[in-house]
Amino acid sequence: MFAFYLFRLRRASPVEIFHRLWDQVLYRLIRIAPALFRNFFQAPAVSLDTLKSLHLPDLVGDIPFEVISALLAGEVFSLNQDPKEIAAFEAERRGVFFTVAGPRHPDPDIRAVWEPARLQHLTLLLVHLRRSPDGERAAEIAAFVRKKLFEWLNAHPFLQGPHYLSAMECALRIPVFLLALKTLPRLTSGETRRLWQVLFEHGWLIEHRMSLGSSLGNHTVTEAVGLIMAGIVFEQSRKGRQWLKRGLELLKQESLHQILEDGGPAEQSLGYHRFVLDLCEYALDFLEARGLVRCPDFRDRLARAEAFWSAFDFSNECRPAIGDSDDGQAIAPGLGPASSGRKFAPVWPREVEALRFLESGYTIFRGPNRLHLVFDHGPLGMAPLYNHGHADALSVTLAVNGLPFFVDPGTYRYNGRPAERVFFKGTRAHNTVLIDGRDQARQVTGFIWDRPYQARAVEWGGGDAPLAVLAAHDGYARGREPVIHARLIFFPRPDVIMVRDTFSGQGRHVFEAHFHLHPAVRVDQAHGWTILTHNKTRVFVKFVDAEPRIWRGSRDPWLGWFSPAYGRIQETTVLQVTRQGQPHEARFTTVICLDQAAAAGERP
Repeated sequence: MFAFYLFRLRRASPVEIFHRLWDQVLYRLIRIAPALFRNFFQAPAVSLDTLKSLHLPDLVGDIPFEVISALLAGEVFSLNQDPKEIAAFEAERRGVFFTVAGPRHPDPDIRAVWEPARLQHLTLLLVHLRRSPDGERAAEIAAFVRKKLFEWLNAHPFLQGPHYLSAMECALRIPVFLLALKTLPRLTSGETRRLWQVLFEHGWLIEHRMSLGSSLGNHTVTEAVGLIMAGIVFEQSRKGRQWLKRGLELLKQESLHQILEDGGPAEQSLGYHRFVLDLCEYALDFLEARGLVRCPDFRDRLARAEAFWSAFDFSNECRPAIGDSDDGQAIAPGLGPASSGRKFAPVWPREVEALRFLESGYTIFRGPNRLHLVFDHGPLGMAPLYNHGHADALSVTLAVNGLPFFVDPGTYRYNGRPAERVFFKGTRAHNTVLIDGRDQARQVTGFIWDRPYQARAVEWGGGDAPLAVLAAHDGYARGREPVIHARLIFFPRPDVIMVRDTFSGQGRHVFEAHFHLHPAVRVDQAHGWTILTHNKTRVFVKFVDAEPRIWRGSRDPWLGWFSPAYGRIQETTVLQVTRQGQPHEARFTTVICLDQAAAAGERP
């Protein structure tokens, strides 16, 4: 534990350290003598004219009737964890001051505990009510939302329980409170004042628990949006103006920091990229409707980010699970800002083409038969902690005809399953080469990395030469016997992919190349070829240098697992080839023939 705190201190600035220490002193004083701080949390008066002048951004997305019925029947979002376990944990922590209300082993995953407390199930009902204010179930929906909203507030008073641990979680509730104020009919003056007060309390806590310094990330963007929305509500007060100014500064800063020039994510996570884009677009819609800002440069950056996002789509909004994902939604499941730009339909060229994102570190090959191959030659994540990156340098994913074959296994869970967490974020869980059983970087905690690698594309092909990219990383260059791993991907023909791994360095090592398959893929072997079948699409793979070993559902070592959604895990098949020896002696050559190549006479 001492080593961890020393590690964190080395990556924090003096200003950040002072800020965190001061806040800890403040929370301790509030806990000891809450009456002395009551005026700190007292919301300034807000006129009804302010409420009327607020224009909430339009949201797009269908809300099926069966979803409405399920929500009215009591369904909540719990990330595949038992809602009864979550309710029991909340009841146990009720009345406990928030700084000591966090989970301990074997408590439920705190991320799953927080999910229903985002109240996004109420967002879906409120948006439906706004769209159909005179619908046949409108009165029932309004009564249900009012009841559940105030029940939640009564059960979780300010600074009591686990739902005030995270400023990000507080920020995600602010749009729900505003939506309720603008949508619920016949709120009493007491209910309206209660919601104003809750909004102010959430804004206060966000201000004092922001993710700054070494903790910058998608949490910071979320908190900035929360400050902006609370600041606009209380704009007539000094505190509200401070929040609005601070939120705008942080949103502008982090939009440039976290969305790279080529539109990709600094955090190296597709899931959080979507989350950040939705938050930024929702906040801009909110600000522009208020006439506070016009951000053409910001909009241009977001357009590039949307184009980047769309490039990873291989079938009807299906994408590889690159980096961490907790399945979190900025607004609510199925809903997004109207300005979102999700209008980029994939275009499948007749010949193989390469989309190159140099700053983010990805090359995406697209071609006939809806070939979609992603080659990751980007960094570990966002410095200095690299929280949501995975050690996946030079990994590939492959889809054909809209069906995934080589996959990134996903995330599974953040908390409560340490062995699984180590596996899913580690190098063995990705379609790249593991050397001596070590990750490409060092895992410090379930989120934090140390000794990050550098990865980059070093050579391109195309034109008269075969379409190709060569990339390398130095994740195994530390230590007394360093090794550099290079991977070449090229297309001698549009229906044939060659993957060649080479190594340079010193010493004797064990080299393991892995190819993780989607659980729906069937594996057969014939005449030296491994035949992969997904529905009626087949892909033929030849491992030139060694026979593949097939793994499935192993826990020693962890291998052969897939997480289709947060909190869910299932067995899958992994193809592994292994070599031992000096780096210059080790080489992997993998030939991948698409189905049309086999039909044209290349069938093994």
